[in-house]
Amino acid sequence: MNDKFIPIYLQDAKRHIQWLYERIDAKDEKKSAVKSRNKTSFAVRFFNWLKRVF
Repeated sequence: MNDKFIPIYLQDAKRHIQWLYERIDAKDEKKSAVKSRNKTSFAVRFFNWLKRVF
């Protein structure tokens, strides 16, 4: 018997976990890019809010 035998269900589970980690990393990269791009000062946000209200 082969010492490196891994059951199919464990191989599938490993592939699924790797896929999930890749998805999480991709979403984290998108969120960090959006957060860094959208940094505005409090004064700018306040004036924009005033423009919308009045």
